[in-house]
Formats: sequence, structure tokens, C-alpha cells
Amino acid sequence: MQKRKEDRVFKHYFIMYFFVLLIPMIICCTYYSYMFFVINEDDISSRKNDLVHAAARFDAVASETVRLADSLVSKACLLYTSPSPRDGLLSRMPSSA
Repeated sequence: MQKRKEDRVFKHYFIMYFFVLLIPMIICCTYYSYMFFVINEDDISSRKNDLVHAAARFDAVASETVRLADSLVSKACLLYTSPSPRDGLLSRMPSSA
């Protein structure tokens, strides 16, 4: 009889601990997993937004660099073909031109 009573008490406490400890822990883990998923999705969307802005900045810098390079090349050619003040009337153009 004593053994059956101990078994009942054990089962009673086991069921109580199961509901009091394990089920809230499962609920919290599920909620934590869901929040991790939401935060991850927000992080991905913010990183995509950052990449779009970085691409726009890179395109602006690249176009400015191309414009500056074109300007330097055109001025370098003009400097090469223009006469030197020391040469007087002579130009730096090749003689075949």
C-alpha cells in the first residue's frame, strides 16, 4: 500500500512539474524562435537597403571618376598639342600632322 501511495505522489508531482515548468519553457522557446526569425528577416531587409544605398553611392563615385578622367584626358591632350611659351611660334604637334 505504501508503494502505491508513493507512486501516486510521484505521478502527481511529475504531472505538476510537467505543466508548471516544461510547458512554459516550450512556449518560451517557441516564442524565442519566432522572434529570432523576425529579427533575422528585419536584418536581411535592412542589409538589402544598405546595399542599395551603397550601390547608389558607388555609382555616383564611379560616374564622377569617369567624368574627372575624361576631363583630365581632354586637358592632357590640349596641353600636349598646345605650343610652349619657350618655343615661340613652334608647336608640339608631330611633324607628320
